Amino acid sequence: MKLVIGTRHWLGGEWTHLDGDPARLQSDDGLLHYPDIVSRAERVLLPDRSCRVVYSQECLEHVPWNRTAEVVGEWARLIEPGGILHIEVPDFLAACKQALEVDTLDMDLAIQQIIFGGQSNMWDYHFAGLTHRTLPFYMEQSGLTVIDIGRGWERGWLTVVGER
Repeated sequence: MKLVIGTRHWLGGEWTHLDGDPARLQSDDGLLHYPDIVSRAERVLLPDRSCRVVYSQECLEHVPWNRTAEVVGEWARLIEPGGILHIEVPDFLAACKQALEVDTLDMDLAIQQIIFGGQSNMWDYHFAGLTHRTLPFYMEQSGLTVIDIGRGWERGWLTVVGER
């Protein structure tokens, strides 16, 4: 199984989409798509090692920081041998650096969304600031081997990929 957790964008029929929000997913094909599984990301009701890939983009930062390691462990539990966990989140340190280097009102206003979320609905709040050190640490604690760490706009800010 290829599982998408909380990404809010329909990636295609070969993916199983899990989201806490039952509302329609964004899609590029003009069709209506909804999550296959409506569930919070903190506890996924699927069997151990049942996923070849677990992919999450812009979701983990919405989990309280003191539960981040637990949630990464929950997602890692789903990975079959040879499978991967791919997580993309805002790079907290890069956002802080950018805010300090671009000393303008526009940046002051823009950084609010990056650090605190859009706050447009009950799901759109950021509770954790993840870095190129903390996220790989949580993956390794969960028994995965980190095989890639990417930072920068072209990599979705911070991308960490772990393998079982």
